[in-house]
Amino acid sequence: MKNFILILLFSSFVSFSQEKVFSSGCNWTIIKLNDSTYKVQVSNFDSLQAGETCFRAWVNTGQNKPDGVLLIFDEKGVKRKKVTYKNGVRIGVVIEWFPSGEIESKTIWETNNYFTTKAFFKSGRIRFIAENGNRTNAVYKSFYESGQIESIDNSSGSKSWYENGKLKSELNIKSNVYSEWYKNGQLKLKGKLLDAWTRIGKWRYYNEEGKLVRKLIYTKSNYSWYGNEKGFNKEKKYPAN
Repeated sequence: MKNFILILLFSSFVSFSQEKVFSSGCNWTIIKLNDSTYKVQVSNFDSLQAGETCFRAWVNTGQNKPDGVLLIFDEKGVKRKKVTYKNGVRIGVVIEWFPSGEIESKTIWETNNYFTTKAFFKSGRIRFIAENGNRTNAVYKSFYESGQIESIDNSSGSKSWYENGKLKSELNIKSNVYSEWYKNGQLKLKGKLLDAWTRIGKWRYYNEEGKLVRKLIYTKSNYSWYGNEKGFNKEKKYPAN
């Protein structure tokens, strides 16, 4: 997981109802509703949630936040997220909602590092699960709305499947090999990794009939992320027939 740079400082906090509390780092205003509940309203909520932004870093830490429940509303005033903080730590249940009101995800933080998560389609079917969770050994599973598993990620690597159940890709951390397949089951590409992320050595590409059609060669000075073929040192093509 990517690291966040956390920038957060409250300039003031007092106890009476509706007192505004300002965060100087990300410039969101917390409003006190009662002794245990607060709210904040943000613009472009969905865009802020989609990336690892200042907003997400701000929400994910309990540092300098008052103890209690923080309700987060989008630019239209719709409640989209609920987070609980205690003694400077995010803890308990975090709930997110779709704009239409259905639960989008529910995460239980037993500590600031140990968590379990379920995310949902609007239909209520499971979209994503994080299990066994302390960021280093968690198992992440995603699903198609049909219920067919889409991917599994853990400390050993990752696998993904097409909706028809056939294997789509595999990243094996132990062997440092990444592979992809076509929907018909034929191998699409395969290559070695230097550090579980960057390509090294020969990467072979095949057509849907299983014939080798291309070879890319990467060196330590010419490398690329495993999902991006740019940066190769040499290329060799083979006739398809």
